[in-house]
Amino acid sequence: MPAASVDRLGTAGTTVEAVRAELEAAGRADTYLGRAALALAVRIDESTAVMGFAALVKELRATMQAATEGVVVAADPIDELRARRDRIYGAAGA
Repeated sequence: MPAASVDRLGTAGTTVEAVRAELEAAGRADTYLGRAALALAVRIDESTAVMGFAALVKELRATMQAATEGVVVAADPIDELRARRDRIYGAAGA
């Protein structure tokens, strides 16, 4: 699917939105693998047949892994606070 089609259908469904958000957060939305992942997401969101759906999802997973390889994700501040709380209170409660 051409990149123009991906842009035109960029808000077609929830998979596209999630993939786009993840790629943009990783700074990889405009790479060829990022575009391939978006094209796969469009196909998943527009899919009407069950046959081949699992293969599309599997390929999207592999493409996203390759597209975001080496990206260091900043820790979520809420997760950091939970971990800190668990270290403090988890150790005291044990």
